[in-house]
Amino acid sequence: DRSTLPAPLRHHEPKEMTVEGVGLHIIGWMRNVWQEDLERRPFSVERDLGGYRDGDRVGRFGVVKMVEERLRGTRGQIFLVEPFLFGDQLDFRMPLSFVGTETVTAVATRCR
Repeated sequence: DRSTLPAPLRHHEPKEMTVEGVGLHIIGWMRNVWQEDLERRPFSVERDLGGYRDGDRVGRFGVVKMVEERLRGTRGQIFLVEPFLFGDQLDFRMPLSFVGTETVTAVATRCR
């Protein structure tokens, strides 16, 4: 209903409009990892599977930046437990994602 809008936009017929960026200032956005991120939390198989590597994405602004450490999670890992004559025994460490990832993604998607 455009009947309450200023005169140039006022009309009795509705008009469909696409609005982009709604809530962006709250939800925030992602950026590519910077050198300072790589130095602050480097990826390491021995110490930190959640560390940053080139090509990773990082929360830059808003909620996604505030909860970056909680949403980060860790990468999975396959490692050799014992070598065998007819095949190696492998173990797999599952990647972890933290509760809340789906919520932020759902909110961001709905605001598009």
